[in-house]
Amino acid sequence: MQSLGQVLEIEVFDKDEGNTDDKLGKCSLDISQVVRFGRLDTWQTLQQAKHGKVELRLSWHRLSSDVSELSRAISETLLIKTGELSSAVLSVYIDSCKKLPNARTQSRPDPYLTVTVGRKTETSAVQMRTDDPVYEIGYSFLVQNPEIDNLEIKVLDSKTGGQLGQLTYGISSLLKQKDLSMITQPLMLQRSGPESKIIMSLQLKILKEAIKEEDYEEEPAAETPREPSPAPPPATPPSPPVTVDDLDTHKPVPPLTDPVTVLPEPVLRNIEDALLDSSSQKSVPLEHIEKEVDTPQEYQPPTGRDSPKLVHRTSSLTTSAGEAGLGRILLSLRYSMQNQTLFVVVHKIMHIPLKDPANVPDPYVKLYLLPGRSKDSKRKTVVVKDSCMPEYDEQFEWVIPLAELHSRQVEVTVATHKGFLGGSPVIGQVVVHLNQYDFREAKTMWFDLMPETSPRD
Repeated sequence: MQSLGQVLEIEVFDKDEGNTDDKLGKCSLDISQVVRFGRLDTWQTLQQAKHGKVELRLSWHRLSSDVSELSRAISETLLIKTGELSSAVLSVYIDSCKKLPNARTQSRPDPYLTVTVGRKTETSAVQMRTDDPVYEIGYSFLVQNPEIDNLEIKVLDSKTGGQLGQLTYGISSLLKQKDLSMITQPLMLQRSGPESKIIMSLQLKILKEAIKEEDYEEEPAAETPREPSPAPPPATPPSPPVTVDDLDTHKPVPPLTDPVTVLPEPVLRNIEDALLDSSSQKSVPLEHIEKEVDTPQEYQPPTGRDSPKLVHRTSSLTTSAGEAGLGRILLSLRYSMQNQTLFVVVHKIMHIPLKDPANVPDPYVKLYLLPGRSKDSKRKTVVVKDSCMPEYDEQFEWVIPLAELHSRQVEVTVATHKGFLGGSPVIGQVVVHLNQYDFREAKTMWFDLMPETSPRD
């Protein structure tokens, strides 16, 4: 199997006797991640489902001709306590058959082959009217235990359905051969003519687990004790928009007291290179993002790389109503390389303007993927009644191939069930350009709400 570009797809169904099984959801995993780590233990969120996850434990194996590896491979399958796992791979190449018997008097057969190992059977094409058919075909089979499993080949006549010959070959015979191989040998067919033969080659390879220096295991972040929310500082005039670089979500520092300053323009590295960098092997679990928001803290940013037009350096509290005076929204962004999924957490909105105390807004948040803005990409939070400081802490996700990530945007619109300024239900909007962020770590950032620019649905 090629490790690059291959995707493992899992579909979950509800078994329904007598009727069509109900589909519960699906998920996918890039196999290159298993190759990279050697062993992977991960929870995958089901797509096309309201909720649910599937735990996958995967390991990547290389092919070995060292027969001493077989005992370890068999032991590993026994430890998992299932008879479905394999310890070796058998490659079969069938060149031809010679001097097959006739199925009927004075009539040459139309022979074809069935090749079976375990529960898997392969069927060849039919060769018409010949007792010396040439096939030149190859198959591969997973073998549970080469010491006891057999290769079974049947030669059948397509006209009569009768059997022209068969061969049962003990795979254990290859364990005594050099390089575990048999090259182009004629073997006598059983229950066939006195000179009937099949000419074939066989090669056995032991599955050897490719353990890396450090296995990857995706686990939820450990619980951290909650800390009381710090008292908001005295109100200050709205500050000009500034940059937040990669927020260090692990090392809280004392609250910042110096005025916020504009950081340099970003130098954006290629997203794929960043995600495949050896220093970023473990993606940040979504649970970690949620816990960081539960404990409002300020973080010390390093040198700036993100856009100075969209993001502000701040804590989970803000005293600013934003550049347009429409409020600010706190979002977390994370991209999972394992399942090619973008996660966005809508945490809270602060300082929605209140023009009429008798008409407090009922805010909610809508999200779309751009370009396209299809209905399938729409996500929506709950409605918070009568609030200018609503809190949501709701997570949303979209499956986006890595190659497309840099060309996508997330449109975030804050609206109210009541009429807002000028009667419009839209309070404000922000478009998050995903090509501006290095997704090696989760990002938790404030965005200024701006006047609506995209059409409403």
